[in-house]
Amino acid sequence: MAGTFAYSWCRHCGGGFEWVRARAGDAAQRLYCSSACKQGAYRERQRVTREQREREERFRREEWERAQRQRDRERRERQEREREQRRQRERASSGGGGGRYRSSGRRDGMTSSEARRVVFEMAGLVDDGTVTLKKAYRAAARRHHPDAGGDSEAFKYLEEAASVLRRRGHL
Repeated sequence: MAGTFAYSWCRHCGGGFEWVRARAGDAAQRLYCSSACKQGAYRERQRVTREQREREERFRREEWERAQRQRDRERRERQEREREQRRQRERASSGGGGGRYRSSGRRDGMTSSEARRVVFEMAGLVDDGTVTLKKAYRAAARRHHPDAGGDSEAFKYLEEAASVLRRRGHL
């Protein structure tokens, strides 16, 4: 069949009925009637490939957006549950006076004014407004740090006061 001829239709336009040389195992429909048809077929294949790629991309984007909406919904629900649990804890603690929080609204421990006093006393300074709280804390930390020869219990007490001040945004 290597040297036989067969009729072939143009694969792009369907016209151009011509004789083409067939190869072994070929259906003899591999040629186009003109180079314009060949270029048109190439552009058509490119367009179909591009449209398929765009459909797949759109599908992936829609899937991602759907998953993002689901994550956002779950996050909002979780935050709402946490807020409700916080409200219930606050109601339970303020009602009977028992519970983790005192009725004044602070944790069992020192207040921010007590913590400020502790920091200035341990630094050996007077709280008269000339020295900032941060400088007083650093001086006290240098003085009482266990690596610098200070007492570890005093340093723990200083760190407790500092944590109270950090929670309140003073340090």
